[in-house]
Amino acid sequence: MTTLEQVLSATHAAGVRLWVEDGGLRFRGPTGAMSEELRAQVRQYKLELVALLGGGANGRIPRMPEAADYPLSPAQRRLWVLAQLEEGRAVYSMPFALELAGELDRVALERALDDVVDRHESLRTIFVEVRGEPRQRVQPAAGAAPGWRDLTGEADPDLAACALATAEARRPFDLECGPLFRAQLVRLAPTRHLLLTTMHHIVADGLSLGVFVRELAQAYRTRRAGAAPDWIPLPLQYRDYAVWQLARSAAPEMAAHSGYWREKLVGAPPALELPTDRPRPAVQTFRGRIHAFRLDDPRRRGLVALARREQASLFMVLVALVKVLLRRHTGQEDIVVASPIAGREHADLTGQIGFYLNTLVLRDRVPGGASFLEVLRGVRQTALKAYEHQAFPFDQLVEELDLPRDLSRSPLCDVVVVLQNTGDLRLLLPEVEARAFPFETGISKFDLTFDFQEAPDGLHVGLEFNTDLFDSDRMARLAAQFSTLVDRVLADATGPVGRLEILPEEERRRVLEEFNTTEVTVPAGVDVVTMIEAQVEQSPGAPAVEFDGRTLTYDELNTRANRLAHHLRAEGAGQGALVAVCLERSTELVVALLAVLKTGATYVPLDPAFPTERLAYMLEDSGASLLIGEFPVGGGSAGSCRRIDMGAVEGADAPAGSPARRVDGDTAAYVIYTSGSTGRPKGVEVLHRGLTNFLLGMQREPGLTAADTLLAVTTVSFDIAGLEMWLPLTVGARVVLVSRETAADGTALRETLHRSRANFMQATPATWRLLLAAGWRGTPGLRILCGGEALPGELAGLLLVRGAEVWNVYGPTETTVWSTAHRVSPADASLATVTIGRPIANTRCYVVDAAGEPAPIGVPGELWIGGEGVARGYWRRPELTAEKFVRDPFARSTGARVYRTGDIARWRADGTLEFLGRGDHQVKLRGFRIELGEIEAALLAHALVRAAAVALREVRPGDPQLVAYVVPRDAPVAMAELRDHLRAKLPDYMVPGAWVSLAELPLTSNGKVDRRALPVPGVEARPAAAKHVPPRTPAEAAVAAAWAEVLGAPQVGAEDNFFDLGGHSLKATMAVARLRERHGGAFTLADLFRHPTVAAFARLLPDTPPPVEAVAPLTAEELELLND
Repeated sequence: MTTLEQVLSATHAAGVRLWVEDGGLRFRGPTGAMSEELRAQVRQYKLELVALLGGGANGRIPRMPEAADYPLSPAQRRLWVLAQLEEGRAVYSMPFALELAGELDRVALERALDDVVDRHESLRTIFVEVRGEPRQRVQPAAGAAPGWRDLTGEADPDLAACALATAEARRPFDLECGPLFRAQLVRLAPTRHLLLTTMHHIVADGLSLGVFVRELAQAYRTRRAGAAPDWIPLPLQYRDYAVWQLARSAAPEMAAHSGYWREKLVGAPPALELPTDRPRPAVQTFRGRIHAFRLDDPRRRGLVALARREQASLFMVLVALVKVLLRRHTGQEDIVVASPIAGREHADLTGQIGFYLNTLVLRDRVPGGASFLEVLRGVRQTALKAYEHQAFPFDQLVEELDLPRDLSRSPLCDVVVVLQNTGDLRLLLPEVEARAFPFETGISKFDLTFDFQEAPDGLHVGLEFNTDLFDSDRMARLAAQFSTLVDRVLADATGPVGRLEILPEEERRRVLEEFNTTEVTVPAGVDVVTMIEAQVEQSPGAPAVEFDGRTLTYDELNTRANRLAHHLRAEGAGQGALVAVCLERSTELVVALLAVLKTGATYVPLDPAFPTERLAYMLEDSGASLLIGEFPVGGGSAGSCRRIDMGAVEGADAPAGSPARRVDGDTAAYVIYTSGSTGRPKGVEVLHRGLTNFLLGMQREPGLTAADTLLAVTTVSFDIAGLEMWLPLTVGARVVLVSRETAADGTALRETLHRSRANFMQATPATWRLLLAAGWRGTPGLRILCGGEALPGELAGLLLVRGAEVWNVYGPTETTVWSTAHRVSPADASLATVTIGRPIANTRCYVVDAAGEPAPIGVPGELWIGGEGVARGYWRRPELTAEKFVRDPFARSTGARVYRTGDIARWRADGTLEFLGRGDHQVKLRGFRIELGEIEAALLAHALVRAAAVALREVRPGDPQLVAYVVPRDAPVAMAELRDHLRAKLPDYMVPGAWVSLAELPLTSNGKVDRRALPVPGVEARPAAAKHVPPRTPAEAAVAAAWAEVLGAPQVGAEDNFFDLGGHSLKATMAVARLRERHGGAFTLADLFRHPTVAAFARLLPDTPPPVEAVAPLTAEELELLND
């Protein structure tokens, strides 16, 4: 016999839309779609269809005739799919525990449980697969069959009860075999019992618990009196609602609801970038915990009053508060959260147990300049519109949006906000006092849930969080920050939310003061020259500098530097003057630099390997009056600089004593050029105060003594060379310089390290990898400094076993070489990136948000560095200096400044800093900081280039490279030509190693280059019209055939992705069922999500498929569900 459900399925499958208009049934569909047979079936059920399709929120939901099984509601369907992906985890269980104190009638309670289960079909429903489609099947009434446990013999019955409750909550359900409602009565003492109930969410929701508790109390009272409950029969059961929902999906108003949600969510961020304590697992784990706290009643009343003034609800105020907090933690203005709604707007659904819950997606912009009142008003409007369109199932929305499949997180929303309204959950039993029995379930369905519940003593808040993402300490801080935010909003809701203080006083003190306790006294009158001269006095014959077999003692170094300094003074060098030094690494280089410092002048280090054009620019920009050295062979003019020939000077008669000089802490020690975003390098003016403080700090930690030897491998144009030259010489140690060629050759460097007997070496991660690739097995006693770019934990582990100590150091040129340091431990080897540690002596580090407010611990922000190492600024760039070097807003002393690094970092709870990358257009490669804009500017200077972008990409794992993306102007351009063009303008480290020619650069909606969409070289995204790759093996052919059937696709290739072809979770279920039926195997729905291409899934098929009879075609019901 044809059922109403089958009529709906048949019309839907035929493309016929039914609706009610002016009390009559109307239809529209393709020509010939309404066959005579189908028309007769529609006439047969005309009254039911009018009642079903014409009923709005207040129309009757018709009862369905008895059948073997029934369809699932959209919400159930999605939960059923998720249950297949759980693979034995009790993620969607609803545990509930009540402690019962008093004289309990056990028999009456057990019979009352039977009564409630018999009354509600949902509690007796199981879920089966029929031809790959999930169906719900109601089991005959057979009671609840509650379990019984006696814990009175336990040493601590309450502790044992908690363990039992947790174990029960974590025990998974079998949707196919059931039951999906479990009850257990636990005896703790003669007059103390515990009632444990667990329902699967697919058959119940939060409001169902209220219904369950009320009816259980009614049934207990009547059973205790010796009677059965005399209930008014339920007007419908959940199966009736599920069929009604199916019909409702075709109603005209649902198209309007769908249109609203699609428009509301277009362009929504793919994820909330909430900082985590650990990397996100590839598959969502759902392991969780709850951090509970309370907002006292005065706060609750204040929030209620605020809501009343703004004609909003308490829920809306709480959502606005959560969104402001999330904005401060993520830096995102587009904030999307989810919130469950009862889904019982229909009058017939009161008093029902079932999964009626729907999820609303609440998307709002939270600009930092908006006031809280403005944010609240926006949230209010969003919520009201969401309520207006709440009839559209969230689960259907997820399917319609066709979101990218991501097993690591929930679709659309990672954060949920709940204001509990489950009704009165008190179990009112005669002679028994009942109260909730708290216990941990160990489950978190989302990344983070804010669960609010009004109570007489205020607002109780539970932060349910995923423990594979977040630490408990972070949640405790988040709770304190939320409380602080509430206080600030209640005090003033009109200020910009970007500047609302969210840090409690204790956390603010930690990030500003405790983590920056670095004060150390620096002796007056000490600088790099006086420290070196002190070593000359102490150990004149000790070796100071060695290069290529030649050694200068401290006395020889000092004498040669003095003689050159006198000559430089005669040429006008002194305080305020700039002297350029352009020499290859050699003993002469050290002599020249020291000589400049001895005059009181400022040196400008230039790398002879730089292109002539770049060197000429630096000389001109610096205004250097003297140049020690010369341009490279084939180079141009040194401009107005007078060139100093060291050979000629040293041959002349000059005093050997130290020249008189006048310097102080504010005198510039050197001006060093770094990459500039405008296409031109910029000079950084580093002061003696900063250099002295840095060297004294490094002498203490990691430490260097006169007994040590340092191997110097860095070019003089890289500011970290300042450590290699000056640190050893200020403590009486020996420095061994290596040539440019040796530093670039792993084998040669390995041999030099061995011969030099060095026990201290500083290099970038790239150089250390160069050594490792050359077979370096380690050097006993070697102290290793690694800096210039992020240190991977894997590399740190390799270095730890090859030396005595490993230090990870960090610092921009603008704050004098290194600003933080961390001694690497074996535990660091397991990290993706090693922490950069704590600030060095007399250095202050701040992590701030976009408004310049201190970021919470664990939350990324821009790193600002203050203290003695801050440079004066950019040479002859007052506007840029004013932008990047600003007043220290957190210092006690007036006049203190900070440098805004543009680096993104975050504090860890132990007071160390994590470096997370650049916040702007800068990158670091092989230790060199590079402004990508400078390379792009050079590319755009070429006549044949119309547009260009440069990015840092891992072309191969562990091999980051600069990649140039070029859009030719008219005709194709040879990349070799562009490479030569850049080599004439830029250092080698700024010339991209990979090149990609594009027709156009990808753009964001704002018209900016979408750097995330730039392809990785050698990995081409398959275009829509890509060449079809036919199945290559019998297994691939089998998978492709099954997919083609289910998806209705004309052809499916070996490299096709199931979901790219239009597949969704239900179609995936059918595809897996078909393949299991035909080929056997134990693969699951989760396997298809993990292996979504034909080729990948085919590898899961067993070698020998079982014999299969002819497969029946898809039924009308299946077709309807496929096209739903």
